[in-house]
Amino acid sequence: MTQGLVGTIRYTSVNSHLSIEQSRRDDLEALFYILVYIIKGKLPWQGLVVFDDETRMRKIAEMKCSITPEKLTEGLSSKMCTFFKYVKKLKFTDAPDYSYLTKLLIEVAEEKELKLEDHAFEWSA
Repeated sequence: MTQGLVGTIRYTSVNSHLSIEQSRRDDLEALFYILVYIIKGKLPWQGLVVFDDETRMRKIAEMKCSITPEKLTEGLSSKMCTFFKYVKKLKFTDAPDYSYLTKLLIEVAEEKELKLEDHAFEWSA
Protein backbone atom coordinates (compact mmCIF):
# COMPACT_ATOMS: atom_id res chain seq x y z
CA MET A 1 0.00 0.00 0.00
CA THR A 2 1.30 3.48 -0.80
CA GLN A 3 0.42 6.77 0.79
CA GLY A 4 1.59 10.35 0.65
CA LEU A 5 4.28 11.84 2.84
CA VAL A 6 3.51 11.32 6.51
CA GLY A 7 5.14 13.54 9.11
CA THR A 8 7.40 16.55 9.16
CA ILE A 9 9.73 16.53 6.15
CA ARG A 10 12.78 17.19 8.33
CA TYR A 11 12.25 14.07 10.45
CA THR A 12 10.18 11.67 8.37
CA SER A 13 11.61 8.35 7.24
CA VAL A 14 12.98 7.64 3.79
CA ASN A 15 10.07 5.23 3.26
CA SER A 16 7.65 8.06 3.86
CA HIS A 17 9.39 10.16 1.22
CA LEU A 18 9.05 7.20 -1.15
CA SER A 19 5.32 6.80 -0.32
CA ILE A 20 5.90 3.34 1.19
CA GLU A 21 3.53 2.23 3.93
CA GLN A 22 4.82 3.10 7.39
CA SER A 23 5.62 0.72 10.23
CA ARG A 24 7.47 0.77 13.54
CA ARG A 25 10.81 0.99 11.73
CA ASP A 26 9.75 4.34 10.25
CA ASP A 27 8.75 5.71 13.65
CA LEU A 28 12.20 4.74 14.96
CA GLU A 29 13.93 6.35 11.99
CA ALA A 30 11.99 9.57 12.63
CA LEU A 31 12.89 9.36 16.33
CA PHE A 32 16.53 8.99 15.37
CA TYR A 33 16.45 12.14 13.22
CA ILE A 34 14.82 14.01 16.11
CA LEU A 35 17.53 12.82 18.52
CA VAL A 36 20.30 13.85 16.14
CA TYR A 37 18.64 17.25 15.80
CA ILE A 38 18.39 17.63 19.59
CA ILE A 39 22.03 16.64 20.11
CA LYS A 40 23.62 18.46 17.16
CA GLY A 41 21.14 21.31 16.76
CA LYS A 42 20.89 20.74 13.02
CA LEU A 43 20.40 18.06 10.39
CA PRO A 44 22.39 18.01 7.14
CA TRP A 45 19.30 18.73 5.02
CA GLN A 46 18.32 21.85 6.95
CA GLY A 47 18.87 25.18 5.28
CA LEU A 48 18.59 23.98 1.70
CA VAL A 49 18.04 26.88 -0.65
CA VAL A 50 15.17 25.79 -2.90
CA PHE A 51 12.23 27.69 -4.26
CA ASP A 52 9.37 25.22 -4.01
CA ASP A 53 8.18 22.50 -1.64
CA GLU A 54 8.35 19.71 -4.21
CA THR A 55 12.02 20.37 -4.91
CA ARG A 56 12.74 20.67 -1.17
CA MET A 57 11.08 17.30 -0.50
CA ARG A 58 12.98 15.64 -3.35
CA LYS A 59 16.36 17.06 -2.27
CA ILE A 60 15.83 16.08 1.37
CA ALA A 61 14.86 12.55 0.31
CA GLU A 62 17.97 12.33 -1.87
CA MET A 63 20.17 13.46 1.03
CA LYS A 64 18.59 10.97 3.44
CA CYS A 65 19.06 8.16 0.90
CA SER A 66 22.69 9.00 0.17
CA ILE A 67 24.13 9.95 3.56
CA THR A 68 26.02 7.20 5.33
CA PRO A 69 25.21 6.35 8.95
CA GLU A 70 28.79 7.30 9.84
CA LYS A 71 28.47 10.74 8.24
CA LEU A 72 25.07 11.39 9.82
CA THR A 73 26.36 10.45 13.27
CA GLU A 74 29.73 12.17 12.92
CA GLY A 75 30.74 13.66 16.27
CA LEU A 76 28.22 11.51 18.16
CA SER A 77 28.62 8.34 20.17
CA SER A 78 29.25 5.26 18.05
CA LYS A 79 26.15 3.84 19.72
CA MET A 80 24.05 6.35 17.77
CA CYS A 81 25.46 4.93 14.56
CA THR A 82 24.69 1.42 15.80
CA PHE A 83 21.11 2.52 16.62
CA PHE A 84 20.61 3.94 13.12
CA LYS A 85 22.08 0.93 11.33
CA TYR A 86 19.84 -1.39 13.35
CA VAL A 87 16.73 0.62 12.52
CA LYS A 88 17.58 0.83 8.81
CA LYS A 89 17.88 -2.97 8.61
CA LEU A 90 14.37 -3.56 9.97
CA LYS A 91 11.79 -4.97 7.59
CA PHE A 92 8.16 -3.82 7.48
CA THR A 93 6.83 -6.58 9.75
CA ASP A 94 9.83 -6.80 12.09
CA ALA A 95 9.24 -6.22 15.77
CA PRO A 96 12.06 -3.93 16.93
CA ASP A 97 14.07 -4.96 19.96
CA TYR A 98 13.07 -1.97 22.05
CA SER A 99 15.12 -3.18 25.03
CA TYR A 100 18.27 -3.17 22.90
CA LEU A 101 17.52 0.28 21.48
CA THR A 102 16.71 1.67 24.92
CA LYS A 103 19.97 0.21 26.25
CA LEU A 104 21.92 1.97 23.47
CA LEU A 105 20.27 5.32 24.27
CA ILE A 106 20.89 4.89 27.99
CA GLU A 107 24.57 4.20 27.24
CA VAL A 108 24.71 7.35 25.10
CA ALA A 109 23.21 9.33 27.98
CA GLU A 110 25.71 7.83 30.43
CA GLU A 111 28.61 8.68 28.08
CA LYS A 112 27.34 12.27 28.09
CA GLU A 113 27.10 12.05 31.89
CA LEU A 114 23.39 12.75 31.86
CA LYS A 115 21.75 11.72 35.10
CA LEU A 116 19.15 9.00 34.66
CA GLU A 117 17.83 8.41 38.12
CA ASP A 118 16.30 4.98 37.71
CA HIS A 119 16.46 4.28 33.97
CA ALA A 120 12.67 4.03 34.06
CA PHE A 121 10.49 5.85 31.64
CA GLU A 122 6.87 6.73 32.27
CA TRP A 123 5.75 4.32 29.57
CA SER A 124 7.65 1.45 31.23
CA ALA A 125 5.08 1.05 34.00
